[in-house]
Amino acid sequence: MNLKTYDFEKMILNLQQGRLRFIGAGSSRRVYDIGDGYVVKAAKNYRGLKQNRMEYMVFNNEKSRILAPVLAISEDNRFLIMRKGERLNSFYPVLQYYNAKNMKELTNEPQFMVLKNKYLLAGGDLVRISSWGVVNEVPLLIDYGFSHMKLN
Repeated sequence: MNLKTYDFEKMILNLQQGRLRFIGAGSSRRVYDIGDGYVVKAAKNYRGLKQNRMEYMVFNNEKSRILAPVLAISEDNRFLIMRKGERLNSFYPVLQYYNAKNMKELTNEPQFMVLKNKYLLAGGDLVRISSWGVVNEVPLLIDYGFSHMKLN
């Protein structure tokens, strides 16, 4: 896995001292802007650890053009560093960019089918607006860690 080394101890200190801007949270993770075009996804519970590990695994195994890049993951899976995506308010930019008429058509494309079938990613997550963001003017999945796959 050819990922950049990241100073997680420094990042943890910045989190503890409130130096990172909170962006949002789900039931399993909190997301903070680390100020360099990346975010850190901090696991809140076991499901968050699993989601971080899944995003790391999927990105490194697939290198799909629809996935926001993962920069690094901590050894304990508690922290995942990913490219920051700007929020979307509608699916129009996604459909336009990927030349699809609707989300059903888009998620039936081969690259989405691989994610759904090989990694058992929750199809509902792929069609949720909050799972998408814009990175360098390209709509990408920024939340693709929820899976029904069992991880060791």
